[in-house]
Amino acid sequence: MFVPQRFTVGVVVAYPTGGFSYRLISDLTKFECVYGRKGSALVRSLVESAEFSLARAAREDATIDAITFQTGCVITSVPWATSGKSPEHVLSRLFLEVVMMEPTS
Repeated sequence: MFVPQRFTVGVVVAYPTGGFSYRLISDLTKFECVYGRKGSALVRSLVESAEFSLARAAREDATIDAITFQTGCVITSVPWATSGKSPEHVLSRLFLEVVMMEPTS
């Protein structure tokens, strides 16, 4: 039996004035530990694809709703409201809170 799994591998934060910032997982050590090298390599290719799509959308000043990914394996969730000192602060805080597979020091 196969059960599809979803992992949060990054965070995208929209600015109130338009545009957005994002941060993606950079260390796949936990994936490799759980899923082996092949599984980790697959995740790496998906993260690289997400990076390409997000960078392109940022250059084009796209809204979060207009971001398109090259594969159906990478999606954004429904946006929700949050607050913080600055978009960068919110991005850092949310990344630490929701990207569980990023190793901590």
